[in-house]
Amino acid sequence: GRRFRALKLWFVLRWYGVDGVREHIRTGVALAQRFADAVRADERFEVVAPHPFSLVCFRLHGADDLNETLLRTVNATGRCLLTHTKVADRYVLRLAIGTPATTAEHIDKTWALIRETADALT
Repeated sequence: GRRFRALKLWFVLRWYGVDGVREHIRTGVALAQRFADAVRADERFEVVAPHPFSLVCFRLHGADDLNETLLRTVNATGRCLLTHTKVADRYVLRLAIGTPATTAEHIDKTWALIRETADALT
């Protein structure tokens, strides 16, 4: 027959429980808010889309190739992994928070790395 697509969700619910899943989602959203607040506090950057969940889309003010270089340079360190997309035809960086082990310290260190890299590029 048919694939049991809900099996993955069933395993997650069995492992964490409903309260555990709820807490994981809330933690991810709070960490994303922490990161977005840090981005907004730096006038060189902007948050370019709403982030109701744990994905923050942001960019360094300037040309698309500057943001692409920022992404490549940050990712080359191996300390974090950013992805990219286009929003309103602009190159945008994305930070997704998803693992249960991610803490505020990880978010702060990632933001410090992004800021330091932007300092070196501008």
